[in-house]
Amino acid sequence: MKALASAGVDFLLAATLPNAEEARGIAVAMSGCGLPYVLSFVLGSDGRLLDGTPLYDAVATIDAAARPRPLFYMLNCVHPTVCERAFTSQGFRSRQLADRVIGLQANASARSPEELDGSSQLDAEPPETLADAIFRVHRRFGTRVLGGCCGTDHRHIARIARRATESGRPMLSHRGERAQEQSEMSDFPVGVLKKTLAAICSRCPICNHARAHPDSWLGRVLHHPLHADHCPFWKAEAATRPAEAAGEACDRHER
Repeated sequence: MKALASAGVDFLLAATLPNAEEARGIAVAMSGCGLPYVLSFVLGSDGRLLDGTPLYDAVATIDAAARPRPLFYMLNCVHPTVCERAFTSQGFRSRQLADRVIGLQANASARSPEELDGSSQLDAEPPETLADAIFRVHRRFGTRVLGGCCGTDHRHIARIARRATESGRPMLSHRGERAQEQSEMSDFPVGVLKKTLAAICSRCPICNHARAHPDSWLGRVLHHPLHADHCPFWKAEAATRPAEAAGEACDRHER
């Protein structure tokens, strides 16, 4: 991990983690590398880690053990329906969980890891079906780092990207559907709405990392005019920092 960190990467990622205790150890090791880091779990069909740990408990334990804690968490090699099951099984804690688990790299098959293990044939849903399921999770729980894992190919990724474009929804909003609902409240006082959007953006770990590290890959993407000039959340947050916002605009035009 230290070799990767010293090589100039923007952040560290440990993926397809099946065991909570193993993930905790990895997080503690990553926290000493001086870089932002992300953990991504694989779940069984019951919405728990493969060692039986509820997702919420795994996240809470790691957040308490590692300093600094992970930038955020993801799920990978998991079908969207399993992701939904993991969130909804937490009851009143599902929103707290959605604040920390913000990414989904979906497996194209709804079958369990046990059913897929040793399979001689690829089991994959059509791109349209998988994209619909991924964006259902996005709408319900605000997941905003979206992509594909096992069973997906360029067709699935293209469909996910197309859905993101068609949705017209800022993918980096803090709370997905609820944030969009706020932006659609035409009778809401404009000043209060801007402050609300700025507060949402200021709490987003992805946006905060991009602001703190503008020369990183993520920083360059979010500071690019295609995002910075069109995302209402980013623009509202930048407006609360007039001097910095003006400097960013000058930098973009110089580039």
